[in-house]
Amino acid sequence: MPWDNDFYIGTSLEETDFKKLKELFYNFNKPVDPNWTFSPYGVVFEDGNGAGAGLGWASATWSWNQRADAHVEILQTLCPGPSANLYIRTPTNLIQSNARVWRTFLVQMWMPPKDIDFQAGRALGFVLTHRRLIVQSEI
Repeated sequence: MPWDNDFYIGTSLEETDFKKLKELFYNFNKPVDPNWTFSPYGVVFEDGNGAGAGLGWASATWSWNQRADAHVEILQTLCPGPSANLYIRTPTNLIQSNARVWRTFLVQMWMPPKDIDFQAGRALGFVLTHRRLIVQSEI
């Protein structure tokens, strides 16, 4: 199934489960889309000929300055422990035809540590780390 270029998350790629963040997070006049990073390799090293080579799994992060407690609860439902296998859709570092390339991945999502900074009904500095990204078919 082709998806929009938007942030998605779910425990499967079924249409009833794989949802846009905008559908899961009702907006308290705060941005829903996260700040994000994407790294196509775990490590880049210089080989004996001076060329660079990338090794290891791709990774990504989604972060927000703050997230409502209700939003954190939704994420904790998807990932009830320190980590869980989930599907996400996120932008990559690739540009094609002057547009960011988005991909869908099976990931190991890591929740922030249990000592999340909760203040006034908000989780401050909330960061989700996605490791071991495995690209999924777009068809």
